[in-house]
Amino acid sequence: MGFALRLFGDDRTVLRGGAGIYHSLESFNVTRQQVANNFPFLNRVQYNRPFVSATSTTRNPVGLTFTNPFPAGTVAAANDTFGIDTENRTPEFYQYNLTVERELARDLAFEIGYVGSQGRYLGRRYNINQSFSVRNANGTFSNVNPFNALFGSATLQYQEQTANSSYNSLQTSIRRRSRGGLTLLASYTFSRAIDDASSTNNSTTGTQKFPQNIYDLRAERSLSDFHRKHQFSASFNYALPFGRGRAFLGGARGWRQALLGDYQLNGIVTLLSGRPFTPQFNAPDIGQQRPDIVGDPYANVPAGLFFNPAAFGDPSNSIDPADPLNLYGNAGRNILTGPSFKNFNLSLLKNFRLSEGVRLQFRAEAFNVLNHPNFQLPVFFLDRADVGRVTATANEGRELQFALKLIF
Repeated sequence: MGFALRLFGDDRTVLRGGAGIYHSLESFNVTRQQVANNFPFLNRVQYNRPFVSATSTTRNPVGLTFTNPFPAGTVAAANDTFGIDTENRTPEFYQYNLTVERELARDLAFEIGYVGSQGRYLGRRYNINQSFSVRNANGTFSNVNPFNALFGSATLQYQEQTANSSYNSLQTSIRRRSRGGLTLLASYTFSRAIDDASSTNNSTTGTQKFPQNIYDLRAERSLSDFHRKHQFSASFNYALPFGRGRAFLGGARGWRQALLGDYQLNGIVTLLSGRPFTPQFNAPDIGQQRPDIVGDPYANVPAGLFFNPAAFGDPSNSIDPADPLNLYGNAGRNILTGPSFKNFNLSLLKNFRLSEGVRLQFRAEAFNVLNHPNFQLPVFFLDRADVGRVTATANEGRELQFALKLIF
């Protein structure tokens, strides 16, 4: 539902608001990804051409025939076992907003508003067979996997709809409709996105595949993987004031018009603050485990590094031999913020009128025109030699592109 209200009885200031409840189709995706791609619904068998002889290492090129298309095959090794909660709830989203728009001048409007949302029953995946320590009767400790009798220590990827999210933002924009050849749109968002599971496919760089401790999912609440505190974007289109019918050389004809008229300049500026990531270990004994915080990761940062790795410690070094039940680091999820992103694209268009309704357009486009380097997240695995170092860029260097376009 929504509403719109003219605050002062005219059309220059308008208050708008709205709210809604929405549902996701997550339930179908869970069935397809977690069940349909799993044994016994999916069974892979690999067939190879037979060898020429028992002692040969050469395979018979005609070993697969229509009369014998499936010689003795080998069942492909099974991947991780998957599972789902059969009583999953359908994800729900509660979205709401309140904005004020004001006409500042002719064809120029400013808008400011609050936009928020809450997510419930969102998907999360974890290893339901994650081991935990138990104290034996003789005072020793043992690691136990909940489903050891059936699967041993194998990973059992399990999905349930129990995650939550929240988003709150201040959003502003200024818009100029086409006037004097200039169209302008600029927007800024100050926001905060929080959740305890950002996605189910774990595809975002810098995140953990599974929660650190499935018996303490509250410890996963943090900034979302996609959180960006500041976001600014601006775009413009400007028909240059030269040539027939323009402010300058308005009476141009012939070669003057062909050379100096019908130019258009366009640009897009994007400025984004960095997104969060999780420092973690990747060694086999503590795979993708969060560390202990022993200092300030942004203090005394060594030259060439993005953060100070010495601010983190290996949790296994601080385990009390008399009580090793606390195996996890005290560092939270997504506690570090990566590099910001800055980009400026620019283009210049020139139109040549060939006949009534037909024109040829020349386009010169520059992507990342300032050749500004934007970097990917630094290496976040604390047991790597290059931890804290940026090793890849997030975009290409300056690119120039030229094109001809026939419009009719």
